[in-house]
Amino acid sequence: MAGYTFTKNIKFYQGYRILLLAMLAVVTVANIGCQTTKTVQSNAVSCYDCHDPYLISMSRSNEALGIKEWMQTGSSGLVMIQPYSPPPLYLFIIEWPLRGRHPFDLNTNDCAQCHPIYNNIENHSNSEYPAQALRYLYSGGINCAGNCHTWLEGDVQSAGFSSSTGTTPTYYGTLDPYTLLTSVQTAHTGIYLSGFRITQDNPDLAIRHLSAGCGGCHNWDGPRHGHIAECTDCHVFDPSVSNGLHQSHINIIGATQARIDPAHAALPVCAYCHGFSDTTTNRTLSNASCYNCHLSGHQPMGADGMPQFWDIKQ
Repeated sequence: MAGYTFTKNIKFYQGYRILLLAMLAVVTVANIGCQTTKTVQSNAVSCYDCHDPYLISMSRSNEALGIKEWMQTGSSGLVMIQPYSPPPLYLFIIEWPLRGRHPFDLNTNDCAQCHPIYNNIENHSNSEYPAQALRYLYSGGINCAGNCHTWLEGDVQSAGFSSSTGTTPTYYGTLDPYTLLTSVQTAHTGIYLSGFRITQDNPDLAIRHLSAGCGGCHNWDGPRHGHIAECTDCHVFDPSVSNGLHQSHINIIGATQARIDPAHAALPVCAYCHGFSDTTTNRTLSNASCYNCHLSGHQPMGADGMPQFWDIKQ
């Protein structure tokens, strides 16, 4: 990673995104102007005239397994992006392939709550929040999206690494966001309940303020419906910071790898987060990245304060 410039605060990146969104808005307005001149109305009388209910409700993964297993097979792990301006600026994001789905028995009359159609099919909108969810989006401690997570109602099983003692940490339970946030008290629980505001500079954080409620994390960068927050949205892993998150993770993994994960003891510490082209890399590890150790962004630590799948106390 030599030669890369990492940002300790992503305000420059946010400025770039704002500029890009502004340019897109100009193009969108121009396109809408063209669409409103059309007089032919859509003949669609049902959402299912265009959308196959089987496709929008089908499972994208084995939903009996946890996020770790989903990321191992469905993600490319950490991906480096380089915005055009201001250079040089390199950012790493975690690729999060969509996993959710709609209920099969969804009433098509309900579709317009999130996907309204204006006048004709060309003005089919992007996703937006239903009125009830929008009402509680930034209300601390209120589950504003219960109807959106019904596909998560079943329990999942997710396993960590087989340690030198023969024990394998295993999670069995729900991935429902509200349940995870409220069943174990973590720093993320505090954000959900009361929001977050930084009181002093912290090189490990890329954000200074988060509102309370679901929207605090899922809409930290704008009002768009359904943004999947990534670990690297907020947490900065800058190798130039001597005591930062990057170095502390290297230290912890390096000191406990042989005991907690003897099967991969010969691999470099980097392999748990970074995928390389050499033969020493295990793609299963690098694809899962943060989720090799942490169950979920809604519950990154267990009740004992340790990552669910990398318990240094065992």
